[in-house]
Amino acid sequence: MNNPTYLVFANDEKMKICMRILNSYGLPAVEADCENLTEQLKKCTDIILPLPTVKDGFIAETTLTLQDLARLVTPEQRVYCGNIKNPEFPCKCLSYYFDDEFLTKNSELTAQGVLRIILENLKCDMNLVTVAVLGYGRCGKAISRLLARCGFKITSFSRRSESIEETKKDGFNAEKLEKIKDNLHRYDVVVNTIPFNIIDGECLSSLDERNTYIEIASKPYGFDNSKINEYKFKYILAESLPGRFTPFSAGRNIAETVIKKE
Repeated sequence: MNNPTYLVFANDEKMKICMRILNSYGLPAVEADCENLTEQLKKCTDIILPLPTVKDGFIAETTLTLQDLARLVTPEQRVYCGNIKNPEFPCKCLSYYFDDEFLTKNSELTAQGVLRIILENLKCDMNLVTVAVLGYGRCGKAISRLLARCGFKITSFSRRSESIEETKKDGFNAEKLEKIKDNLHRYDVVVNTIPFNIIDGECLSSLDERNTYIEIASKPYGFDNSKINEYKFKYILAESLPGRFTPFSAGRNIAETVIKKE
């Protein structure tokens, strides 16, 4: 396919910007219209699904499932999905999300979102704020490095000894994850990047109004947040931060990753 024509599920601002970026490169891209999808699919070579791709069992902000779309595409087409691994389509399916360069850029945008949330909610001198970052993967590193450059006092809690050593080399305080039970209440801000229930109720009960907990991990999150009303700390569920705070950069990141995979 030398001249791709894109059908973009532009359900939010970043996906609309993705479409605009493709057009700016001279690549025809139009917004998907679920009521006219069958006719649109006849005229496109490539379909770009949103990020996140699925919400409550449907392609985000639509009434279509991935299975519904799979029945409509042809073997000659290509589907670009976000954070879904190995979806079953009768055509070539690629993920722009599971790409090293994309994930690195996305993590940096996520870190900027975390910084904005902290500044909006704490309204105090950054040099006096202590932050516990749970996890030292891509997002954990990006968040720790950005906040440290801004003057925050960072401690990273990690499961793996390799991550702890890397944290120390980067110049941050490092603790084993199992130590959070006795230490978490000491931090003004807790940022969780680990998508597992790693914090128990006793630990959460040690937090109070002085503490702010920012959840950027995906489900099932760092703890069972259905019980959030049992606790006193400020809880912020901060999903999809790149699209929320930096939609232009997030949309461009998607578009340029798709183009790279052509």
